Parts: sequence; structure tokens; C-alpha cells
Amino acid sequence: MGRKPILNNDENFKTAEDILIYQKLVKEEWANSNPDKVFNYNRKKCLQRCTDRISLPTISSVKKYKFTREELKPIFESLLDKIVEESEKVNLNSLDGTDTEGSEDNA
Repeated sequence: MGRKPILNNDENFKTAEDILIYQKLVKEEWANSNPDKVFNYNRKKCLQRCTDRISLPTISSVKKYKFTREELKPIFESLLDKIVEESEKVNLNSLDGTDTEGSEDNA
């Protein structure tokens, strides 16, 4: 269960670079032997990143991970909330006369 321990006192691993190479090989071996765990982890992290960044997953990610409408709904709602919030800021600035975009008259 879990990853293999790092062998610091083994003669094959004399430098820090050797140890890093060994760690990478162990990680790849674990990933190859547990593809379902890797897939579920990546799927969960994709949704989490999109929620944190208030961004949409790519179409290929949606197809790859087979996201449901219910899973994507909170992301769309937070994105819509952000759009409304930003548009209200722009509207308030234009009413105050502090809008810098398009405030020049070209008459």
C-alpha cells in the first residue's frame, strides 16, 4: 500500500539527482498500476481548479472526464455571478463619470 520508500543509503543512489530519478520512476510505476485512482484524482482536481479560478473546463476535459450537468452547474453559476458583479461595477463607474473607457468625445 502506498509508494515504495526512498533508499537513501543504497549505493545506486549516490546523488540527489539519482534519488529524484528514483522517486519519479516509483511515481510513474504507481500511476501505471493505479490508473483508476489517477483518473479520479485528475477529474476531481479539474473541477476544483475550475471552481477556484471561476473558469470553464475545456470541451475535451468535459468529454474525457464525462462531467454531468449537475457537476458543471456550480461553475456556470459562479461565472455568471462574476460577470454580473463586474458589469455592475462598470455601470456604477459610468454613472459616476469615472469610466475611463469611451469617455472621450470625438465630435
